[in-house]
Amino acid sequence: MSRDPDFVYRTLVGHNMVDVLAFFHPGRFYSPDLKALFDEDMVVVVYLGWGLLALAAAGASQARGWIAGAALAWVLALGPFLYVGGQYLMIGEDRFIPLPFLALYDVVPALSRVSHPYRFVVGAALGLAIAAGRGIGRLPERWQARAALAAGLLCGAEYLFLSPAPWPIPVSDARPLLSTSWLAAAPLPGAVLDLPVSLAVLDRSRYDQEQVWHGRPIPYGLNDPTPAVLAQNPLTALLIRMERRPVRSAGAELPWLELEAGRRLLAAQGMAWVRVHRDRYPAGMERPVLEVLTAALGPGEVIGAATMFRVPR
Repeated sequence: MSRDPDFVYRTLVGHNMVDVLAFFHPGRFYSPDLKALFDEDMVVVVYLGWGLLALAAAGASQARGWIAGAALAWVLALGPFLYVGGQYLMIGEDRFIPLPFLALYDVVPALSRVSHPYRFVVGAALGLAIAAGRGIGRLPERWQARAALAAGLLCGAEYLFLSPAPWPIPVSDARPLLSTSWLAAAPLPGAVLDLPVSLAVLDRSRYDQEQVWHGRPIPYGLNDPTPAVLAQNPLTALLIRMERRPVRSAGAELPWLELEAGRRLLAAQGMAWVRVHRDRYPAGMERPVLEVLTAALGPGEVIGAATMFRVPR
């Protein structure tokens, strides 16, 4: 799938910047915009570890090519501009310090589609690991097995206690919701709209997971905070505004023209069901949303922790 280079560039500069310290300094480095806007802990894990670096240095003379490859991958992992200690380093007052990734961005087509350059750290870690192995291979044969075991324990302990990667590895509940099983069996074809919209991007990915089971189209993508198809619909735009404000009631006067226009547009776009996950709203905040949807679509049906609304055609 092709990605818009302009979108990729904005993402690189304001979202996926990589702190040089994150490769060498224990501690957590967050994606700054997600932390500031949604308090979402998207941790960038690129820690190389001093144990691996020391072992690679010991074997560097036997693996110059791999060290060079690791260095190249690391430089690319830094992204287009130099970012250190939570801020961009500047030339003068208004210019970022460019890095090789920026020079290759317009020259190598594949790089103009890469919005997460820090993933090049995998290449850096691979090169360092092979250099470390070559260093162990220089030892007398009777020591090599013990040295390899000690190196593995050293690096494993460092990654366990100093790396920002969470431990134990987080898991999620992979069982479908009751309403998802109900949707999968419902005879009425068409897409499903899950609410609320205004969740953290990673939290809302549950809707994509549920789609695997019910098999219906949904309007969400993994990196689209507010899909245009919802922002431009009068009904769903109203619901999104209600989600983002401390509204406890839909009010005495509802905008009937917007509700009717939005209902017709949902039907024209192929929406068959609107599913309101009541437990994903702050306490009491789901009530005005349910009131508006009942006025626009008719009474809903409670299925587990969700309320299902059928979109009339």
